[in-house]
Amino acid sequence: MKACLTSGEKRKLSCHDIPVPTVSPGWLLLKTRYTCICGSDLEYLDGSFGLLTSHAKPDTTPANAITPGSIPGHEFIAEVAEVGEGLTGWSIGDRVVPLGDPDPYRIGPVQQGYENYRCMAEYFCSTPQGVQRVPDHVTDEMAVFVEPLSTGNGAVTAAGLRPGQSAVVFGAGKIGLLAAMAAKAAGAAPVISIDLVDSRLQKAREVGVDMALNPNRDDINAQVTQLTGSGPNAVLICVRDGRVLNQAAEMAAPGGIIVLAGFVAPMEVNPMLWTVKRLRIQGILGGSMTDAMYMIAHGLINPEPLISQILPFDDCQQAINSVYSGDNIAVLLH
Repeated sequence: MKACLTSGEKRKLSCHDIPVPTVSPGWLLLKTRYTCICGSDLEYLDGSFGLLTSHAKPDTTPANAITPGSIPGHEFIAEVAEVGEGLTGWSIGDRVVPLGDPDPYRIGPVQQGYENYRCMAEYFCSTPQGVQRVPDHVTDEMAVFVEPLSTGNGAVTAAGLRPGQSAVVFGAGKIGLLAAMAAKAAGAAPVISIDLVDSRLQKAREVGVDMALNPNRDDINAQVTQLTGSGPNAVLICVRDGRVLNQAAEMAAPGGIIVLAGFVAPMEVNPMLWTVKRLRIQGILGGSMTDAMYMIAHGLINPEPLISQILPFDDCQQAINSVYSGDNIAVLLH
């Protein structure tokens, strides 16, 4: 089978032929239909993911090295290719998307490098507890967004956004756009997107945000205040530039909430501003994938317009490069 493997070099991913994995009793062998590149895949390929995780677990050694032969990938739509011995209730051809962890009973770290589902390959394995079925009417191109939508919607859920409240979303990449769409679905208005890339801001307008601003050109604090009054009730940070945390605190309404939906780099902050404005700062690691599947299945969100390119596994390096450069919002591998 074809699989996208790391070489150990930064930002390098190449396609190779390797054996199809053997399905264990009680497990499922899944055949990938589409997989999508996540920001954490890029962080791993950059050698920075270990630094981020070491802050959360200070007793561990930072795993900055990129393990040669790792297979990344955890955003996918796949079909059941083989049902492991002793497993019932599953049929060949059932379509599935993630549900959180391919092996919820695993104790200890993942197999090697930054891996969990290993879905940047033609075939991979999961326990049935690690996947959920896709309704027949939901297309592959929509279902592949269940995992990233869970993070975007997770930010909205953490913020408690509801009708009558406003939101600013820093970042109009895949997660930021999904967060903005989820905020609109929750009834928030206005929803404002902020990004440095005009093509992404144009996509934000296409998916329904009320205003799209570029800090290189716009006075974002003034325009956000003009549109929201006292400032947004929630600021959702979906970028990795730590400087936006101070910007978020400056523009947020008194008593507002700032949600970190991505790994923000270490930076200097002014906690006095948080105190004076009585701000809440909330970090999240994903959200409910069942909620994400529900939102797509019931037409609350259509993520398909975010697809900017579809490439075969053979072109995985091109796909990686295009996301690093910002040319692609969501590139699918098939």
